[in-house]
Amino acid sequence: MKADDIRAVIERKISDWITIFCLSVDEMYVVAKNFRWNNEKMQTEWFEKQDKLKISLGLFPDPKMAKDPKINASLVSVNKARICLCCYELLEKNNTFALQCGHTFCTSCWEEHAKAFVMGDNYQTNPKCMQQGCNIVFGHS
Repeated sequence: MKADDIRAVIERKISDWITIFCLSVDEMYVVAKNFRWNNEKMQTEWFEKQDKLKISLGLFPDPKMAKDPKINASLVSVNKARICLCCYELLEKNNTFALQCGHTFCTSCWEEHAKAFVMGDNYQTNPKCMQQGCNIVFGHS
């Protein structure tokens, strides 16, 4: 099987599954990879432990994060100085990025963070938010 054929099969499976699981494409990729693309196991466990899995897989914020001031430091509502807490650059509309968790850093730091996950020694298929303690993962797209 060629790479394009494999990609087509994966995209077809994801397309079928997003209607069953009521997830976005990005979320479905995370779930499918976690269950090693095993449809039966995925459906059995997902529908039994959906709420816990959404948090443990980084699809939804862990409720414990809301109570931790260190984790919340990079939220726009908390970071009144509007600086990137990584490089201390001033955050403006044209140079900021945040995942669904809302942890906001400059785009340069986010890019470096993503590159480190993809190209570094500790390659991970689902890199997480750069805010220490946050459980949210980057989407596939």
